[in-house]
Amino acid sequence: MTINERIKKVRKTLDLTQAEFGKRIRLKGNSIALIEGGRNTSEQTIFSICKEFNVNEQWLRLGEGEMFVAKSKEDELSDAVDTLLSGEPSEWRRRLVVALSRFSPSDWDRLERELRFILDGESPDRIATETVNTTHSEANFYRLPQDMTPEELHAELDRQIADEKGRRDVSSDSGSEKSDAVAG
Repeated sequence: MTINERIKKVRKTLDLTQAEFGKRIRLKGNSIALIEGGRNTSEQTIFSICKEFNVNEQWLRLGEGEMFVAKSKEDELSDAVDTLLSGEPSEWRRRLVVALSRFSPSDWDRLERELRFILDGESPDRIATETVNTTHSEANFYRLPQDMTPEELHAELDRQIADEKGRRDVSSDSGSEKSDAVAG
């Protein structure tokens, strides 16, 4: 297989048209057609393909190794955030990223249980019983606001506000303890 055929294979694997592929590496679709047809490929084009699509350069040039380079968890997370906020992010997406950045370990546990329910179809009731200390708020975590009575909704919102204030108080208390320790 030639480098030109491997470039075509990358494009097909990514399910992109020649125009879409070319746009991502700043070439026109007809240039991609020429490259795939056997035209010499510039070093810049090879570099751009590897960088933009996370292609293994050794594979692209020589056909050795895997087509794509394995990404670290940090790179995957960075790419996900970049994708989430690309273009003009909606207010909801911005709020989501801000909320995730403030998660405590228990918030991450609750989110994991919810995502397991959404993605794997596991019952949130069964997942919640796996946790030894399921609190009232965690039980309400699986209830949609439209399924709650106005009183339950108010109670849950009050609890969330109190939790947030408690987290802020704890972080400000630990900050003052540190400054007391430094001063003492």
